[in-house]
Amino acid sequence: MDAILRRDRVSLPLIEVDFSEFPDIGKVSSLEAPHRIADAILRDSVDASGVKFRDTAVGSSFVDASPANATGLFEWCPTALVLGMWDSTGPKGGKGAKFPRAIASEIVGIDVQTGVRTQSRIDPLQIPLDKTAEEHRDIAAQTTLAALALCGAMLAQADGFDLRSRCLLVPSSAPRWELIGAAADSVTPFSLSSAEAIALLEQSVAAATAQGLRWARTPLTLQPIPDLVELVRKTRELAARSVPASV
Repeated sequence: MDAILRRDRVSLPLIEVDFSEFPDIGKVSSLEAPHRIADAILRDSVDASGVKFRDTAVGSSFVDASPANATGLFEWCPTALVLGMWDSTGPKGGKGAKFPRAIASEIVGIDVQTGVRTQSRIDPLQIPLDKTAEEHRDIAAQTTLAALALCGAMLAQADGFDLRSRCLLVPSSAPRWELIGAAADSVTPFSLSSAEAIALLEQSVAAATAQGLRWARTPLTLQPIPDLVELVRKTRELAARSVPASV
C-alpha cells in the first residue's frame, strides 16, 4: 500500500478525505479506510462544490454498482472488487452493493505457542449492444483485477510481514505461484518479481483503457463535513482526559 500511496511505483485510483486540520491524520484514502469506498469517512465528506460524496457522479456510480455492472468501482476503487466490499450502511441498507473478495490469504504456523491477543467496502433508441466488445471489456477488466491482486501480494511481502511489534515474518524463499486450470492436473507454476508484477498491472490497465474502461489516475479529494471534524475533535479531547497523569 505504501508504494501505491506514494504513487512512485504503482498508479491506482484513489479517493482521499483531507483531514489537514489534524496533521497527524493528514489524508485518509479509500485504501486505508476500513470499508474502502463504502466507509463512513467517505460517506460523511463532500467534494470541492460541497456536494456529499454519495451524491456526486463518482459516489452514485458506486452506490448503483452491482456484480452485473461494476464499471464505476473499477474506475475509482478496483481494490473493492479484489478484496471485497459491502455497502451495508448506504441508502439501500442490507441490499447495498455487495462484492465477495476475489482473493484470500492465510499464514500457516508451525510449532506455534498460544499468546495474548493485542488490541490493536432502457435505452430509448433500443440500439443493440456489441456483445463482442462487451465480452472483451469484461476480460480486460478481469485481467486487470487479477494483475492488481498479484501486484498487491508481491509488494506486501517484499520486506516481510510486520505482524506486531518485534514480530516479523520473513519468507525463506521467493513466493511460488501456480496457475490452476479446469482439470485437477492442469497446474502451471510460474514466478513473478515485484517489478514484473508492477509492469503486468500497468500493461493490463493500458489494455483495459484501450477497451474503453476508465482508470482514474488523479486522486479525488474530499473534505470531511463539520460534524465529522467535530466528532474527531471531541473523541481526542475525551481520550486526552482519560490518560492518567505521569508520576
